[in-house]
Amino acid sequence: MRLRRPCWMATVACSAIVMMTACTATPSVPSPSPSAPTAAAVVVPSGIPNDPALRADASMSTCAAAGNGWKAAGLVNNSSSHRRDYHLTVLFTTTEATAIGVGTTIVHVAAGAKTSWTVMSAAPVPPPALCVLSGVG
Repeated sequence: MRLRRPCWMATVACSAIVMMTACTATPSVPSPSPSAPTAAAVVVPSGIPNDPALRADASMSTCAAAGNGWKAAGLVNNSSSHRRDYHLTVLFTTTEATAIGVGTTIVHVAAGAKTSWTVMSAAPVPPPALCVLSGVG
């Protein structure tokens, strides 16, 4: 009988532990909170002018929040011997590459000259945003 008594006591002790853990309230796992609202995607224009030879003349140096939207800015360096009109298109995107703003400008640059350009988007892009010089034509 002495051999059975320790087994019986161990069985009772284990049963008590199992019952206590089964009756103990488990902490609930909070459901994930909804992410911050995102801006709606825009329709990207088709047929964006893009000429690789002209693209080499354009650069973008600024992408920053401006008022209720975003601003991209840069420089066009006309290396040709005649005046050129540069059609610049900038997409303003989320960090996931969803276009939520678009802006265009035409820059008139004299032969051999440099001219600054700026494109604005009124789309309230949540920071951080990206500016993509998507077309130079």
